[in-house]
Parts: sequence; C-alpha cells; structure tokens
Amino acid sequence: ELQETTLSSNVSPLPSESPTLAKIRSQFGLARSSLPENTSVQTLLLSLSDHDWRVRVAVARRLGNAGDGKDEKVKSALLAALRDIAPAVRAAAARALGNLDDNVPEESLLFLLRNDTDDDVRTAAVQALAALHDRLSPYAVEGLKSTFVRVGESDITRSAIIYTLGGLRKRTPVDLLRSAMQDRDWLVREAAALMMGEQGERADEEALQNLADKEDEYPEVIQAAYQALGKLALEQSERLASSEPLIQVVASKQPPPTQQ
Repeated sequence: ELQETTLSSNVSPLPSESPTLAKIRSQFGLARSSLPENTSVQTLLLSLSDHDWRVRVAVARRLGNAGDGKDEKVKSALLAALRDIAPAVRAAAARALGNLDDNVPEESLLFLLRNDTDDDVRTAAVQALAALHDRLSPYAVEGLKSTFVRVGESDITRSAIIYTLGGLRKRTPVDLLRSAMQDRDWLVREAAALMMGEQGERADEEALQNLADKEDEYPEVIQAAYQALGKLALEQSERLASSEPLIQVVASKQPPPTQQ
C-alpha cells in the first residue's frame, strides 16, 4: 500500500546565495530548493496540496516534466493547481501545462489569461500557449491580440504575447508587430523587432531599419532591430544561393542569339 507522504521534510536547500537574490527568488516561487530525483509521480501528486506554497511550486514544475501529457492524473492535478491561492503556484502550474505536448489545455490557459489578477500568472499562461506553435487556434490568436491591447495590461505579459504570436510565421499578424515596434514600452518594441525578423519575406524591413536608426531608442531595441535585419539578410542570401543553380540551368537551355 502506498504511504501517503509529502515532500516538506525532503526538500533540500542548495548552496547559499545573496539575501537579495534569495528574496527575489522567493517572491516568484523560485526558492533554491530541490526535490529528490527519485520522487514518484504519485508522491508528487499528493504533495501538490502541501501547506508550504514553495513546495507546491517545486512539485508543479516537476510534474510538468513527469510525462508527455498522456497521464490524465498529472494534467488534472495541474489544472486544479491553476486555482491555488498562491500566484507563484498558479504560474508554475501554467508553465508546467505548457510542457504537455499535444495535450496543452488551450481553453484553461486562455481563461487564466483573461481572468487572473496576477501579472506573472498571466505571463505564464501566454508562455504555455506558445508551446502549441502553429497548432494555436484562431480563437486563441484573437484572445491574445485582445489581451495585448487591453487597458492596464502588464508590459511583460504584452511582450510575451508578441513572442507567442511572432512564432506563428505565416499566421503571425504582421500589422500587430509593426504597431508594437512603436509601442510605449521598450520590452514590447524589442520583442516586436525580434519577431519581425522571423517573418521571412513577410517582414517589414523598412520598419526595422527605421527602428534601428532612432537616435533616442533603447540600445536593446536597436540591437534587436539589427539582429532581425541580419537574419533577414542571411535568409535572402541563402535563397539566392539556392536559386543560382536553377537560374544557370534555365539560362543554358536558352537558344543562342540569332546573328543578323
């Protein structure tokens, strides 16, 4: 019979760190603790109701790597953790759900994005949705776009949305990226520039060049714009190189010019 124990007494501290960094880690549920490597999934599931929220955070993270999403008990436990009283646990559960391969619960993450009051939790929901890549539904795309323009939305969440939408390639709303490159927040502008560089022939190179040429722009944003331009230039060069043999074959089949 399985002994129902939790991990509070088994969580071991790692080497010491600065008090400031420890405080920041603790605030976001990133306390430097580790779970025993051989902890069973069943024990992890039981420990997800531990009284210490830091343990619940660590457990949620481990559960996200415990399988490929086919274990319904793991998925159900993480979905329940989205209602945890501690924001750090909800965020950890959301990110863990993003690791469930084809079983990422899009609707639950969208609900979290629309309704949770914590910035980090909403950002985690966006990052988890990014795991769906081109499987992200049109409904989810519209949900992300509406959240991006929502009054009072966190700039970190908004930049995460740009990264997620920018990864859709042919389905990426390039107009939104173009607008985001002029956003009030530099993190959003940086994300938009980097993602514009992922759009290939759909990219707005002129907008990127204008951003790179702004004298009063943040260095990080200018660097992102140049990085995007460099990526686009490299892709263009590679396309040209791959087409040269075909051009030569076509040219060789042309009849010689008629002498008059």
